[in-house]
Amino acid sequence: MTAGNRSLARDQITLYDVGGHHISAELNAEGSLVIRGQDLRPANGWEEYEYAFTVHSEDLPLIRAGLDGTRDDDVLDLLATSGQRILPGVKRWLDHVGTRYEFWSRIETDGDRGD
Repeated sequence: MTAGNRSLARDQITLYDVGGHHISAELNAEGSLVIRGQDLRPANGWEEYEYAFTVHSEDLPLIRAGLDGTRDDDVLDLLATSGQRILPGVKRWLDHVGTRYEFWSRIETDGDRGD
C-alpha cells in the first residue's frame, strides 16, 4: 500500500493505492479539501467507479481536530501521516467528525463503453 505520498509540484497526496483502487486528497484553488477515489475493479460488474468528497475550507478545522491536529497544522500533512484513519469509509469518517461536504460519483459499466 502506498500511503501519504505528497507531491511538491501539486498540493495533492495519495492516501491509498492498491489493486486498482486509488484515493487521493488535494486542496483546490478555493481552499477546499477534495478527496477523490477511483476503483477500477469495483463490485457489481462495473468497469469503473469514481467519486469525490469536497469539504469546504470552513470545515477544515473539523478535519484537523479529527486527525488530532491543531488549527495551525497543514491538513494535507496531517492526512499524509494519519490519513489511514479515514479509510476505508471516507464518508463514514467525514460524517463522524461532523463535516459538511458535497459528493459526486460516476459509475461506468461495460455498456457505457459501447462494447
